[in-house]
Amino acid sequence: MQRSRLTIGGRMFLSYLLIIILGLLSSFYGCYVIFGVDREVRLMTDLHLDRVTKVSVFKEHMGAVGTSVGQVAMLADDAGRAKERANVQTLKQQDEALMKALLESADTSGEKALIEKLGQTQLAYYKAAEKAIEMGINNLFEEMSQHVSKAVAPARQGYADALAEIDEIQRNAMHESADLVTSTATQAGWLILIVAIIVGIVGAVLARITALAIVPPIRAAAQLTQAVAEGDLTSKLEGSDRPDELGKLMQSLGDMNNRLTHMVRQIQQNAENISNEANEIARGNADLSFRTETQAANLQQTAASLHELSETVRGNVDAAQLANHMAKAARLAAEEGGSVVAKVVSTMDQISVASTRISDITGVIDGIAFQTNILALNAAVEAARAGEQGRGFAVVAGEVRTLAGRAAEAAKEIKKLTGESANNVENGQILVRDAGKSMTNIVAQVQNFADQVDIITASADKQNVSIQEINHAAEQLDGMTQQNAAMVELAAAAAEGLRRQSSDLVELVSRFKVQH
Repeated sequence: MQRSRLTIGGRMFLSYLLIIILGLLSSFYGCYVIFGVDREVRLMTDLHLDRVTKVSVFKEHMGAVGTSVGQVAMLADDAGRAKERANVQTLKQQDEALMKALLESADTSGEKALIEKLGQTQLAYYKAAEKAIEMGINNLFEEMSQHVSKAVAPARQGYADALAEIDEIQRNAMHESADLVTSTATQAGWLILIVAIIVGIVGAVLARITALAIVPPIRAAAQLTQAVAEGDLTSKLEGSDRPDELGKLMQSLGDMNNRLTHMVRQIQQNAENISNEANEIARGNADLSFRTETQAANLQQTAASLHELSETVRGNVDAAQLANHMAKAARLAAEEGGSVVAKVVSTMDQISVASTRISDITGVIDGIAFQTNILALNAAVEAARAGEQGRGFAVVAGEVRTLAGRAAEAAKEIKKLTGESANNVENGQILVRDAGKSMTNIVAQVQNFADQVDIITASADKQNVSIQEINHAAEQLDGMTQQNAAMVELAAAAAEGLRRQSSDLVELVSRFKVQH
């Protein structure tokens, strides 16, 4: 028997696709039916109901026209009669518009002929009614009565019969549309129910087919895994030649069983080899333990010697660091002295600049005093020319000359003192600059000394670090040696445990059943 080449996914896809297609067909048919029902309902409401409404309006207007004809015969004033005639004309215009719309809505030639007949009877009725009203307005009541009996009444009856005929046709059409909607909805409901039943049956059949294709291979796979769990590796698995996913699963489980069989065989062989080699490891660990203890004793002596050397070098490093601190302190002090001298030089320069400025200001004051003296002299001359009126001005001018003279003498004294101060400041600048150069030399010498001490300190630090690293390495090596000794003992114990475990392993592996 040839197996299907469809995969499980393909089968399930086709099953669900068939169910979906049936469901979509049912839904499409339901939508089609709903749209048809909607179309019939719209036709019934938009066309038939509209025509019935227009016929009702025609009937109402027909009664109103008859009433107006009667009112014209009863009224005695011309204004009331004219009003009734205008009312009939208004109703006529409305009915003509409704008749035109009704005629445009006709779909068939039969409907069009029937509506045209209705229009003719309507027109005849309005003509007869208008003629009767004209007779009433002209006070021809006897002729009006005869006209109403012979013309208006028959026209009204013909108009009423035509309206009744159209009304009955439209109501019958509405009933037919309603019956069609009910019939269509009923048919759609039964068809959708039948399709749903078919979909359910197809789904159940497809589910059964899928279960028959999936369950037996899964049951065989479960039996194989149960046998493997119990240690039986001799089982064979059927159905691994299937082309679908379950065939691949069966093939994978068969490969797993074969590989487990091969692994168990190798484990059985290796377990005996491990047991033999564990004995040799135990003997080798005993020799290694003796040599490790000897090496540990030698390393302890070496570590003690390195510790003493490290203490000596550490003392040298401490002395070098102290000298380095002192050199740095001397360098800072010399730098501070140099900074102070530089500030003194800067201050002396500022004093010299100020002295020069004072000399300039003194010269300005001297010039002002000279010009003031000249101005006072001119004022005195002008006061003398003025005679008696300028006497008071002459006294003020004399006082101004006196003050100008005093200012000139004061300026000369200030200039003299400023010159002496400037000379002293210049001498002080020379001395301070010399002191600054000396401090600079001192700072340079102290800096060189500090640099040399830094080099010595750095070398001592490097020696100390190197010796500490050697000492640390020796201590680590000693610790590692001690650990190695402990590990050798542990390895011996582990080798013994390995030997016992290998025996247990051989016993455990022997429980698996394999084909030889």
